Amino acid sequence: MFKRLIGKGAVGFVVTYGGRATVSFSFAADHLSRRLVSLAGAPQRPLKVPSVVLISDGTAQEILATKGSTFAQLKQMAQAGKFVSRDLNRQATISPSVKREEGVGSNVIGVIEGSDAKLKNEAVICTAHYDAFGIRDDGMMYPGAADNALGVGKLFAMAEVFVRMTPRPRRSIVFIAPTGEEYGDLGSKYWLQHPNWPLEKVAANITYDGIGTDVWGKLAFILDFNFKDSDLNEVVKGVGAAFNVEIVPDTSGEEVFYRSDHYSFIKKGVPALLLIGGPGEDISQRAEQFLTTHYHMPIDIVQPDWNWEGARMLAAFGLITGMRIANQEAMPAWKADSPYNLPRGANSPPPAKQ
Repeated sequence: MFKRLIGKGAVGFVVTYGGRATVSFSFAADHLSRRLVSLAGAPQRPLKVPSVVLISDGTAQEILATKGSTFAQLKQMAQAGKFVSRDLNRQATISPSVKREEGVGSNVIGVIEGSDAKLKNEAVICTAHYDAFGIRDDGMMYPGAADNALGVGKLFAMAEVFVRMTPRPRRSIVFIAPTGEEYGDLGSKYWLQHPNWPLEKVAANITYDGIGTDVWGKLAFILDFNFKDSDLNEVVKGVGAAFNVEIVPDTSGEEVFYRSDHYSFIKKGVPALLLIGGPGEDISQRAEQFLTTHYHMPIDIVQPDWNWEGARMLAAFGLITGMRIANQEAMPAWKADSPYNLPRGANSPPPAKQ
């Protein structure tokens, strides 16, 4: 629509906010005004396009309301297909300012060599992004405690156990704490473009990310993010049975499945797991509240009521899962009917998001 309007001569856009109920206008405005980050060498965003301004319903009411019609009524009429366009006889001046800088971000990588003379050339890669949104110009910091310091803590805990094992797992274990996940999985994408381990010898990926649901009580479930697409499904089900933890369907409409570093590996043909879990009681209301009041905000800090038993269990779940993958004879394989059934390291485009 925007492209067509630009072609008709539109010189700017004022867009009313219509996001999710869990995301307020103030959060969306803050989020959209944060810095944008891209990989070095990526095509720069074009500047010769009309400016776009996001406004709240209250501002829209002040701009659009006419005698006898509120903004809500005009919106309802437009949604019903009625013609509501009119000349408001108002002028606006928009003066965008863009500042471009180059910076350096680093992935943090560690390797534990496997114990099997042959299988040590293959690796299980464990990831948890360490970035949040940094420090704003006004000094406000985004700590990212639940998303994703908790995940990084699990990564360190797994590494500590693996390095002390005697014997160590048969396959090597690679730990990657990627940067730039919050800007589109940039760190994991970069590593997969410039791997320091042959992708055809990467057995699987295990990723920790989420909103900290595992510190809301003793771990009782793991969300199933398309586990059935590969042999990893059998591994996860076996570990779940050992932990007395239920594997339950993801009800996010697959939105979460596409939104973390594990998906970078999947797009390259590597079977991967995103491990998110929580306690037995219904946490939907608490999750919705977190997304509304803490998610990607400066207030995402360690909370006094966090239950660390769940976090320890989820770390152990990933540890045992990784150990079983590292010790089994054959690397995990995609199921024949999986849309991601591509050879490791494939450059073919992934299937379209459902």
